Amino acid sequence: MAELETSSPSGAVVVPFELKANLIVVDSRLNDQPARLVFDTGASQTMIDARAASRVGVQSMEKRWARGAGGDIEVAVGGVRSLALDRAAVTNLTCIISDMAGISEKLGGGIDGVLGFDFNSRFQITIDYVRRELTLLPTHGSSAAQPTIEGNRFRSGSIGLELQRPDDAWTFETETPFPQIVLVIRNDVASVSIQAQELYGLTLEQLLGDIAESLPRQFERYERIEDGASSISDLPAHRFDFRAVQEGSNVRCRLIAAVANNRLWTITCIAPPERFDVLASAFQQILDSVRITSASEPRG
Repeated sequence: MAELETSSPSGAVVVPFELKANLIVVDSRLNDQPARLVFDTGASQTMIDARAASRVGVQSMEKRWARGAGGDIEVAVGGVRSLALDRAAVTNLTCIISDMAGISEKLGGGIDGVLGFDFNSRFQITIDYVRRELTLLPTHGSSAAQPTIEGNRFRSGSIGLELQRPDDAWTFETETPFPQIVLVIRNDVASVSIQAQELYGLTLEQLLGDIAESLPRQFERYERIEDGASSISDLPAHRFDFRAVQEGSNVRCRLIAAVANNRLWTITCIAPPERFDVLASAFQQILDSVRITSASEPRG
């Protein structure tokens, strides 16, 4: 998940900007490489130009379909290690990778991407058009605490997630290859992965069609078993059961999707088909233990 870092002693960072066609353009560092980005208060997610992504080492993690004015287009999703305006930085940010040559050309060239709400919302931002400066102040409680593991319980206050593993035969993995994967719980044959993707203004009902269409693209030889209404952490959810091939092996999967705190949460249980029913009670124990809370919610 995205985390906030700032080395400014007062917490506030002042960044100069240019105006191009009445758009704010700032100098940034993307994976510690210089990048010119449009500051856009109307963009929900940060977008990086495909050429800039290749230059700074932002690799595509998966393909998705996005709806634009000209119809559905395929875009890539990538993980940014760090995105910084001066000393204000967000790490492990998931971004959209797309061809932005047309936008860059309209602004005179040299545009590498767009800063979206997923970055901007971590700061209280003041725009001074006279001085042409942005002032960024970290919002209260946005500094991300490290997750804690106490016995069989995992807790992350920074994203508002708590859950429990069945026993110590299952291991917690917090170092994951993709930023949106919060946690993987694994034993010798099975795994449960928890993902949280930031989104704004969308309901679970609006996302169900996109989730169903994306599964055959994410999993080789996808075969639907059934799906239907479910719940997780007292939230309405939807369950997808299916078979597939993962890394050359046959697997059976159960994916639970829910929306909370402006995030799409997906919990995916995976095991060999012949072991899935045996492990069903352990999977259910993990699912029953999940608690999705506000990141600032106090705990008793």
